[in-house]
Amino acid sequence: MTFAQSILFSVLDLIEYFIVVLALLKTSKAKPIYFKVGMILVAGIASGLLSNHIGNERAFLINVIVVILFINLLFEVKPLLSIYIYVMATIVLLLIQLTSLVIGQLLIMDMAYSFKSGLVGHSLTILLLIPVYKFLPIHVLMNERLIKNRTFSMIAINIFMLSVGSLIFWYTNSDVFLINAISFAAIFLLIMVVNLLLFTRSMKSYNEQKELETYEKYMLVIEELMGEIRARQHEYDNHIQCIQMMLNSEEDTQKKIEEMSAYVEDVDMGKDLGNLAKLDNKLLAGFIYSKKKVIESQNIEMDIDINNYLMQTQLKPFMVIEIIGTLLDNAMEATASGGRIKLGLNKEEGMNVIEVINEHPYLNSDVINKMFDKGFSTKSGDRQYRGYGLYNLTKIVKKHGGHHSVENININQVNYVCIRVHVL
Repeated sequence: MTFAQSILFSVLDLIEYFIVVLALLKTSKAKPIYFKVGMILVAGIASGLLSNHIGNERAFLINVIVVILFINLLFEVKPLLSIYIYVMATIVLLLIQLTSLVIGQLLIMDMAYSFKSGLVGHSLTILLLIPVYKFLPIHVLMNERLIKNRTFSMIAINIFMLSVGSLIFWYTNSDVFLINAISFAAIFLLIMVVNLLLFTRSMKSYNEQKELETYEKYMLVIEELMGEIRARQHEYDNHIQCIQMMLNSEEDTQKKIEEMSAYVEDVDMGKDLGNLAKLDNKLLAGFIYSKKKVIESQNIEMDIDINNYLMQTQLKPFMVIEIIGTLLDNAMEATASGGRIKLGLNKEEGMNVIEVINEHPYLNSDVINKMFDKGFSTKSGDRQYRGYGLYNLTKIVKKHGGHHSVENININQVNYVCIRVHVL
C-alpha cells in the first residue's frame, strides 16, 4: 500500500473514531471545525507515515497513543477518561467495522486485502456510523455509575482485549481474516451477548446490594424515629389527661376555654413526626427524619407535608432516597441560617410528586435552565466537585419516564425556589 493510501485510511480511521466519540459524549464542547479538521489531518498523516514505514502491526501501540491524544486534545477530557473513551470507542467501532466487512463480503465484492476493498469497508463503516450516532443511545456507556462498576470494567477489558486481538490478527493475516469475516463477526457477536447477559445479572445484584446497604444504614434511624414517636405519644397521653382535668374542674366555662387554649398553644403537637409515621415506606421515613435533624442542626427550619403516604414508584427505594437527598442537600446549601425548607410528597395525574421549597434570592431564567447541567453550580468553592447532584438526579428521573420543573414563588413577600420532580 502506498504512502498516500496509508494516510487516507488513517484519516478515515480517525473520522470514524471522531463520530463514535461524539456519540459517546453527546457533547457540544468540541473544538471549532478548522481545529477538528487540522487535528484529523495531522494525526492521520502521522499515523499513516508510521504505519507505512514500519508496518501496521508494529505501529499498532503507537497509533493507540495517537488516538488517545487525539481524543484528549479534541474533546478536552482528562487523561484517564480519554483511555476509557478509547476503549469504548474501539469496541463499538470494531463491531461496526466487522458488520461492514460482512455486508461487503455478502453483497458487494470479495473483500480481499486491497485499496479498493479498504475504501468499500471504510465507506460502509461511515454509513453505518451515521444511524448509530443519531439513534443508538451508546452515550449510556459514559454513565458515571457504569464507569465505576467493577463488573462492567472487567467485561469492557475482556471485549477490548478481544478487539485488540482481532485487530492484530487483521493486520498480520488480513487475507485469512477477510475470508473468515462472517465467522469472526458471529463469534464476536456471541461473546458480546454473553457478556451483556453477565452484566445484566451483575446490575441486578448491584441494585439488590444497594437496597440492602440502604436498609442497613437507616434501620437504626427508623428505630430512633419510632422511639421518638412513642415518647411523643406518652407525652400526648399526659396532655389529654390534663385537658380532661380542666374539663372536669368546677371553674366557669369561659375560664376553662381560655386555659385550654393557652395550654394547647404551648404544646408541640409534632405533626411532622406523625406524617412520617404514616408513610408506607419506613425506610424513606427514617431517611427524611435523619435529614430533618441534620437540616435543623444548621439553624434552618424544615416542614414536612405528606399527602401521598404510599409513594409507590417504578424507582428502586434507594433511587427515591437519592432524589430526595439531593434536593434537600441542594436546598440546605442554598438556604441561609434562620431560613426555611419545605418537603412535600404528593400525587398528581397518576404521578408521584416530590417538591422541595427553600428561601432563596430570585433566580433568573438563565440560571434555572442551567441548574441541571453537568458541572453547573451557583455555589462558591471548588466547582470541580460541584454541580453533579442535580445532573445525576435528572438522569435518573428521565430514564424512568419522569420530569422536573423549577420556579420562583412568592410567600409572604419572601422569594422561594421550588423544585418539583414527577416520577411514575
